[in-house]
Amino acid sequence: MRTIKINGMPVELTEDLKEALESGGDSRKCRYPMYFRYVDVVYNDNAIVKFFGPNEGVHITTSHIGEKGKYSNEFVDHNTSMWEYIPHNEDRGLYHKQPIYAWNKGDTHGCVHGFYDAINDKVFGRDGTLPFSADYISDKPPMFMQRFMEKKRKLD
Repeated sequence: MRTIKINGMPVELTEDLKEALESGGDSRKCRYPMYFRYVDVVYNDNAIVKFFGPNEGVHITTSHIGEKGKYSNEFVDHNTSMWEYIPHNEDRGLYHKQPIYAWNKGDTHGCVHGFYDAINDKVFGRDGTLPFSADYISDKPPMFMQRFMEKKRKLD
């Protein structure tokens, strides 16, 4: 598989990405979903949007252009210089550098908070430690932690 650089990052040239690049920027030929970061030098804001079409998507992060989880079909087309492509793993539903929880099968009382490396399907620690593999990677805490947090909320 050939590797190219997008925004200075090495990205494996998959068939989907190859089709998108060969489409000459025609967003009607892109395969969705795709993640993009809104480039804003005025607000110094990093809005991330998961696009389902050229102008249609949902806010992944809260920013000055919208609240997290809000759907819109009025975005400026992602094929403009206002948007920066973010590699993502479609199977996991995670994008590059997304904050995540990672744990292994034997872990019953803890997990690692880190950042997802969508290019290599690995996890980086919060402190920038080298990537490592994990049995489970999610943007939500594991069930054993969710149950603990619910109990703690009831006690507070």
